Amino acid sequence: MSTSTHSPRRDQFSARTGWSQAGFAGRIQAALTGLLCLGIVGCVAEESPGLVIEEAYVSAPVVVGPAALYFTLRNATTVADTLLTIHTSAGVSISLHESAIDTQGRMGMSPRERIYVAPGQIVIFAPGGLHGMIPGTAPVLRAGDSLSVEFRFSLAPPIVMTVPVRPPGG
Repeated sequence: MSTSTHSPRRDQFSARTGWSQAGFAGRIQAALTGLLCLGIVGCVAEESPGLVIEEAYVSAPVVVGPAALYFTLRNATTVADTLLTIHTSAGVSISLHESAIDTQGRMGMSPRERIYVAPGQIVIFAPGGLHGMIPGTAPVLRAGDSLSVEFRFSLAPPIVMTVPVRPPGG
């Protein structure tokens, strides 16, 4: 004796929607997965064809003065590219710098005109290393604010994103 899995309720669902319950469940699962990915990645990464900016934030200055922009730049292409400039939506130029310890053990900072990014390379802009310097003449930045920033490259189109301002050292 065989048992039937026939259900009048399933037949009504299929008749109303044109989908099987399995097809409907698959669509719901795909939509929820998409929303979850947006929640995880949406505030973290902005993409251009093959170049990805992740974990970008501004560290607010302790006192009124320059602030630092930190982020991770990933080249997911097979072609090298170069980060040329970074600007705020207000037209303020964010200069590229690199901090390093000199031969006498002192921390120093020097400007970088551009940053080369090889295919597959990840370049980390972090305290004590590469960073973007936002001049103190920019609007005063406080923790909780946000700043619209545009990254320009030699080959890829610009990446524009809103970057949160964190407390100093945060």
